[in-house]
Amino acid sequence: MNLQDLHIQKLQAEEAIPWELLLEADPSPLLIEKYLKKGDCFTAKSKNLLLAVIVLEAIDENILEIKNISVSRSFQKKGIGNILLEFASDYAKRHSYKKLHVGTADSSSYQISFYQKAGFKKLSVEKDYFLKNYTEVIMENGVQAIDKICFEKNLT
Repeated sequence: MNLQDLHIQKLQAEEAIPWELLLEADPSPLLIEKYLKKGDCFTAKSKNLLLAVIVLEAIDENILEIKNISVSRSFQKKGIGNILLEFASDYAKRHSYKKLHVGTADSSSYQISFYQKAGFKKLSVEKDYFLKNYTEVIMENGVQAIDKICFEKNLT
């Protein structure tokens, strides 16, 4: 697959919601429905094949948050996630946001490293976030998700 063939477009009202990909990054359909109502969902496709998704939501006039970012398992580690982060940064700048936020579980070691390599700095920790907001236990690599680690990237 050639990354130049990757097209990122806003999901249109008549298009099917890419549930499978969204649920890969967030196992709560209720939380996904909430942020889909408030934010904008973008799909990344190559030759009509859905490869990835990103959901962006305005927190206030200065902060845009990545609520969900997911790359199809068979296309991970090919640079698509980095392209989505670049897209989110460019989108935020074009819409005059000053900061980009993203959160992930304390058990998500790969994602934590991914965001830090992309220039995000640790902002805060929401204690017991996954215990309070999810009915089922979330495990990653044998570690339970408990706290949410919030990251921020300055765009100015």
